[in-house]
Amino acid sequence: MDKIPVNAQPAIQSQPAAQQTEPVQEQQQGRFSYLENKYGSNIANRIFSGKIWKGMNSEMVKDSWGNADKINRIISGNITKEEWIFRNTWLYFENNTLLEWGPVKK
Repeated sequence: MDKIPVNAQPAIQSQPAAQQTEPVQEQQQGRFSYLENKYGSNIANRIFSGKIWKGMNSEMVKDSWGNADKINRIISGNITKEEWIFRNTWLYFENNTLLEWGPVKK
């Protein structure tokens, strides 16, 4: 009976580099087209580049940075305050408008 080494793994055939990158490029172009249709070219460029600025709404920030790791929310009467925490940055929203941000203090 032949013994098979424990760490033996089957050979993995890799695809040519061009085939591996095409879907990523298509996804990026599709994402940019989505943003451009939603916000127009100027804002789409800024969001696609991962930028944020005061006055953005929460949906724009999600389109730029993705979902926050944690969201703290306080509702008082007609005012909703949110603190979004990303890995190294917090963002402060009031009534769905980005007012300020800064580094997370550890």
